[in-house]
Amino acid sequence: NAKSKGEKYKQPYWYGEVRKHQKTMAPWIGEVPSDSLNYAIRGVDDGFKNFFASCKGERAGRRMSPPHFKKKGRSRRSFRVQTKRKCRVKGRSIHVQSIGWIRTKENPTTRIPEGARIVSLCISEDVDRWYASLCLQDVMLADPSPREPKTVGVDLNIARAVCSDGIEYTVPARLQVLERRLRRAQRVLSRRQRGSNRRQVAKVRVGKVHRSIRRVRQNWLHEITTDLVRKNTRIVIEDLSVRGMTASARGTVDKPGKNVRAK
Repeated sequence: NAKSKGEKYKQPYWYGEVRKHQKTMAPWIGEVPSDSLNYAIRGVDDGFKNFFASCKGERAGRRMSPPHFKKKGRSRRSFRVQTKRKCRVKGRSIHVQSIGWIRTKENPTTRIPEGARIVSLCISEDVDRWYASLCLQDVMLADPSPREPKTVGVDLNIARAVCSDGIEYTVPARLQVLERRLRRAQRVLSRRQRGSNRRQVAKVRVGKVHRSIRRVRQNWLHEITTDLVRKNTRIVIEDLSVRGMTASARGTVDKPGKNVRAK
């Protein structure tokens, strides 16, 4: 659209285009924080730039796809606002632009170091809960204490990690329990009629189990990495593709799976 008018494309060009549809197509634009719209436009702009850079080979990693529209019920609902004052947190409450003060379950002031400044605030939904993520600036970190140099090698496989000093990290047994619970929940979901209230309840149940599995995995990984970093000054690890290791290689001798050769 900008090229057709002979104008140079810039990110602020989108801001005016969005405002043109406020009275006709989207009257709710004036009811939401303006920063949330700006961050959404910046996200689309970054997505297109990364996509074109990936197509030209200027971006490392596998080829990216262009930005897609979010669909209700399938994408993670979230929005970001920018804090214009020095502090928008007071006790157990966080101030959100155009919404007001929102009380939180956890006291956010205990997580904010002294002298830090809140730059932005992201509100996101996870199944049946809402979370607030604060982006801080000017955080003073303590200098790490000097340690004796120690090197360790880590050998990875699907279910465990073995270190050269004999320490072994295995996958928590809690994951097996949650995976069985996930199979039962997904089986119930598949039998529910699309668009019904019972299907929505079953979908929330599946999401809760997925959240529990994700938290167990993240906690396990954080414990391993923290323990390795605190005990060693140099860590040597193989450059493996974990995605390829966990890919299915089922099949027979006559008709092997497509991932057998890679494995």
